[in-house]
Amino acid sequence: FCYVAYNTPHGPMQVPDKYWDKYQDAKLQQHGTRRQDEMVRQTRAALAMNENLDDNVGRMLAALRDGGVDDDTIVVYFTDNGPNGNRYNGGMKGMKSTTDEGGVRSPLFIRWPGRIAAGTKVKSIAGAIDLYPTLAALAGVSPLEGKPLDGVDLSAQLLDADAPPPADRILFQHWGG
Repeated sequence: FCYVAYNTPHGPMQVPDKYWDKYQDAKLQQHGTRRQDEMVRQTRAALAMNENLDDNVGRMLAALRDGGVDDDTIVVYFTDNGPNGNRYNGGMKGMKSTTDEGGVRSPLFIRWPGRIAAGTKVKSIAGAIDLYPTLAALAGVSPLEGKPLDGVDLSAQLLDADAPPPADRILFQHWGG
């Protein structure tokens, strides 16, 4: 088990020169839903930070492969919220600190070579609260007894694209009451 929590892209918007030099004058291919409010320099810094992050995740995956534990390692890659500024977020309304879809919807990727097929998509609504029961099930361990879980186990949908989804549910988001 290895937990690596990157803090990027996030303020302060700092990135090594190698990455900033590539993006400081780059033409942006995609813009935020409120383009007039976009801080272009911050967007460029976020792009540079993402490339730096991508390179470092690549180094970690290579280390797992080179160490011979790639097939025995579940890698989860996710974020906690939408962008922290008016920049591209798939055309969704909102950003970090809002309960709009663009503020709370974020990507989550799970990689487990030989067990979870590449390109698998879980279509049922999910949240960070589902990580614990799902990862516990994938690892073959039972969650702690006596501790009620709000999350649901989505491992069946990860391991079998034809598995039925869990019962219908609604996730509520709130911010500042």
